[in-house]
Amino acid sequence: MTAESELRRYRDQAVQLRTQVSRTSATVAEKRKKAAAARAAADKTKSDATKRSKIREADSAEKAANDAEKKRSDLEKRIADIEKKIATTQSKYEREQQASQKKALDSIRKQNATAARQFGPPRRLGDSSPGPFTPARRLGAAASREP
Repeated sequence: MTAESELRRYRDQAVQLRTQVSRTSATVAEKRKKAAAARAAADKTKSDATKRSKIREADSAEKAANDAEKKRSDLEKRIADIEKKIATTQSKYEREQQASQKKALDSIRKQNATAARQFGPPRRLGDSSPGPFTPARRLGAAASREP
Protein backbone atom coordinates (compact mmCIF):
# COMPACT_ATOMS: atom_id res chain seq x y z
CA MET A 1 0.00 0.00 0.00
CA THR A 2 1.38 3.37 -0.92
CA ALA A 3 1.77 6.19 1.54
CA GLU A 4 -0.81 8.21 -0.37
CA SER A 5 -3.50 5.53 -0.04
CA GLU A 6 -2.62 4.98 3.64
CA LEU A 7 -2.93 8.71 4.22
CA ARG A 8 -6.33 8.78 2.54
CA ARG A 9 -7.49 5.78 4.59
CA TYR A 10 -6.34 7.33 7.89
CA ARG A 11 -8.04 10.62 7.06
CA ASP A 12 -11.29 8.81 6.27
CA GLN A 13 -11.06 6.96 9.58
CA ALA A 14 -10.52 10.24 11.43
CA VAL A 15 -13.60 11.76 9.79
CA GLN A 16 -15.71 8.73 10.76
CA LEU A 17 -14.45 8.86 14.34
CA ARG A 18 -15.19 12.58 14.61
CA THR A 19 -18.74 11.88 13.41
CA GLN A 20 -19.11 9.20 16.09
CA VAL A 21 -17.78 11.61 18.73
CA SER A 22 -20.39 14.22 17.78
CA ARG A 23 -23.18 11.61 17.92
CA THR A 24 -21.97 10.41 21.30
CA SER A 25 -21.81 13.99 22.59
CA ALA A 26 -25.42 14.45 21.56
CA THR A 27 -26.33 11.26 23.43
CA VAL A 28 -24.53 12.51 26.56
CA ALA A 29 -26.44 15.80 26.44
CA GLU A 30 -29.76 14.03 25.87
CA LYS A 31 -29.24 11.59 28.76
CA ARG A 32 -28.12 14.32 31.16
CA LYS A 33 -31.20 16.38 30.25
CA LYS A 34 -33.43 13.34 30.81
CA ALA A 35 -31.81 12.68 34.22
CA ALA A 36 -32.29 16.29 35.29
CA ALA A 37 -35.94 16.20 34.23
CA ALA A 38 -36.51 12.95 36.15
CA ARG A 39 -34.87 14.37 39.29
CA ALA A 40 -37.01 17.51 39.02
CA ALA A 41 -40.13 15.37 38.65
CA ALA A 42 -39.10 13.29 41.68
CA ASP A 43 -38.73 16.45 43.76
CA LYS A 44 -42.19 17.69 42.77
CA THR A 45 -44.11 14.50 43.45
CA LYS A 46 -45.54 13.52 46.81
CA SER A 47 -45.97 9.78 46.22
CA ASP A 48 -43.10 7.62 47.48
CA ALA A 49 -43.51 5.04 44.70
CA THR A 50 -43.41 7.72 42.00
CA LYS A 51 -40.42 9.34 43.71
CA ARG A 52 -38.50 6.02 43.72
CA SER A 53 -39.45 5.38 40.09
CA LYS A 54 -38.29 8.83 38.96
CA ILE A 55 -35.03 8.52 40.93
CA ARG A 56 -34.38 5.10 39.31
CA GLU A 57 -35.10 6.67 35.92
CA ALA A 58 -32.69 9.53 36.70
CA ASP A 59 -30.00 7.09 37.88
CA SER A 60 -30.44 5.01 34.74
CA ALA A 61 -30.12 8.12 32.55
CA GLU A 62 -27.01 9.23 34.49
CA LYS A 63 -25.44 5.79 33.99
CA ALA A 64 -26.22 5.93 30.26
CA ALA A 65 -24.71 9.43 30.09
CA ASN A 66 -21.56 8.25 31.90
CA ASP A 67 -21.27 5.26 29.55
CA ALA A 68 -21.62 7.57 26.54
CA GLU A 69 -19.01 9.90 28.06
CA LYS A 70 -16.60 6.96 28.41
CA LYS A 71 -17.27 5.92 24.82
CA ARG A 72 -16.59 9.48 23.68
CA SER A 73 -13.26 9.60 25.53
CA ASP A 74 -12.26 6.26 23.95
CA LEU A 75 -13.16 7.63 20.52
CA GLU A 76 -11.09 10.76 21.18
CA LYS A 77 -8.11 8.58 22.12
CA ARG A 78 -8.53 6.67 18.87
CA ILE A 79 -8.67 9.99 16.99
CA ALA A 80 -5.40 11.04 18.64
CA ASP A 81 -3.78 7.76 17.56
CA ILE A 82 -5.09 8.16 14.01
CA GLU A 83 -3.83 11.77 13.86
CA LYS A 84 -0.40 10.57 14.96
CA LYS A 85 -0.46 7.97 12.18
CA ILE A 86 -1.56 10.68 9.74
CA ALA A 87 1.43 12.84 10.72
CA THR A 88 3.95 10.01 10.30
CA THR A 89 2.39 8.87 7.03
CA GLN A 90 2.33 12.46 5.75
CA SER A 91 6.06 12.82 6.38
CA LYS A 92 6.68 9.43 4.73
CA TYR A 93 4.62 10.54 1.73
CA GLU A 94 6.55 13.81 1.47
CA ARG A 95 9.88 11.94 1.59
CA GLU A 96 8.67 9.63 -1.18
CA GLN A 97 7.63 12.64 -3.25
CA GLN A 98 11.02 14.32 -2.76
CA ALA A 99 12.83 11.11 -3.72
CA SER A 100 10.64 10.76 -6.81
CA GLN A 101 11.30 14.37 -7.84
CA LYS A 102 15.04 13.96 -7.30
CA LYS A 103 15.02 10.81 -9.39
CA ALA A 104 13.11 12.58 -12.17
CA LEU A 105 15.52 15.56 -12.10
CA ASP A 106 18.53 13.23 -12.21
CA SER A 107 16.99 11.45 -15.18
CA ILE A 108 16.41 14.75 -16.99
CA ARG A 109 19.97 15.87 -16.27
CA LYS A 110 21.30 12.58 -17.60
CA GLN A 111 19.18 12.95 -20.75
CA ASN A 112 20.46 16.50 -21.21
CA ALA A 113 24.06 15.38 -20.83
CA THR A 114 23.51 12.57 -23.32
CA ALA A 115 21.87 14.97 -25.77
CA ALA A 116 24.70 17.47 -25.35
CA ARG A 117 27.26 14.79 -26.16
CA GLN A 118 25.24 13.51 -29.08
CA PHE A 119 24.18 16.80 -30.62
CA GLY A 120 26.85 19.16 -29.28
CA PRO A 121 29.65 20.73 -31.33
CA PRO A 122 31.99 18.25 -32.99
CA ARG A 123 35.04 17.17 -31.03
CA ARG A 124 38.54 16.97 -32.39
CA LEU A 125 40.35 13.71 -32.37
CA GLY A 126 42.33 13.29 -29.20
CA ASP A 127 40.10 15.49 -27.04
CA SER A 128 39.20 13.68 -23.83
CA SER A 129 36.02 15.61 -23.13
CA PRO A 130 33.65 17.73 -25.16
CA GLY A 131 34.49 20.91 -23.25
CA PRO A 132 33.61 24.35 -24.57
CA PHE A 133 33.36 25.07 -28.26
CA THR A 134 36.74 25.06 -29.98
CA PRO A 135 37.24 26.34 -33.50
CA ALA A 136 38.10 23.83 -36.18
CA ARG A 137 41.79 23.46 -37.07
CA ARG A 138 43.04 24.68 -40.36
CA LEU A 139 45.22 22.46 -42.42
CA GLY A 140 47.59 25.23 -43.43
CA ALA A 141 48.12 26.62 -39.94
CA ALA A 142 49.75 23.48 -38.56
CA ALA A 143 52.20 23.18 -41.50
CA SER A 144 53.34 26.82 -41.36
CA ARG A 145 54.46 26.61 -37.74
CA GLU A 146 56.89 23.78 -38.30
CA PRO A 147 60.45 24.87 -39.29
